[in-house]
Amino acid sequence: MAARGLSEQTRQRLLQEHAGLVKHALDRLAPGLPPQVDRHLLLGRGIIALTEALDAHPDPEAPTFASYASGRIWRALIDSLRSEDWLSLQAKSRAQQLVRAMTRLQRQLDREPTDEELGAALRIAPEELGVWLEESSHLFAAAAGEFVWVESECGSAWAVRLQQAAKEDPPPPHELHAAVAQAVSTLPARERLCMALLYYEELTVPEVAQVLGLNEQQIRQLHGRAAARLRARLGYATPPG
Repeated sequence: MAARGLSEQTRQRLLQEHAGLVKHALDRLAPGLPPQVDRHLLLGRGIIALTEALDAHPDPEAPTFASYASGRIWRALIDSLRSEDWLSLQAKSRAQQLVRAMTRLQRQLDREPTDEELGAALRIAPEELGVWLEESSHLFAAAAGEFVWVESECGSAWAVRLQQAAKEDPPPPHELHAAVAQAVSTLPARERLCMALLYYEELTVPEVAQVLGLNEQQIRQLHGRAAARLRARLGYATPPG
């Protein structure tokens, strides 16, 4: 039963108290948002989701409301990104080439390729590779609901949520979690730490940059590199969307 008996004063107070949930969700998306994304539009979608959560929850003043509202806000932002399709066809094509090259080199070398090896395989200069990595970060944000942080027997890991971007015949969830845990364990230490800070500790890009002693552009490239490695390890050569 929805909370329909709230006074307007109580409703406005609760909206103000939980408005930070929307900003927090936007901060979580920040590592990969393309520059052309209308953040004001996303903010509006998040506020609408918060209002809908207030109407749908049986007791918005209960301690459980914040978690409930956060989930609705997150899904609303992801749905908005997907429906607007902010990434260009060129960006999607580059992301696809990046993951395929990463996959090929991982198999050939039996280890994670360096940026020099990846750039050589793609026949692009280091500066251009940096652009491609940032686009990979953008793609990861556009499909952010595809990855969730889980705890498995192998330690903290990324698990692929069974969605449209998944393989046609995905393995059972427990096998998938184990495979993802193995994939994460192959990430270089700094990339693994970057992902943990962004998605497990839920720090913002500026905060992660401060922790790692890097600038924000370097964090986005680090994030994009890790995202491409995970997608390659898990067999996701084709970007969603």
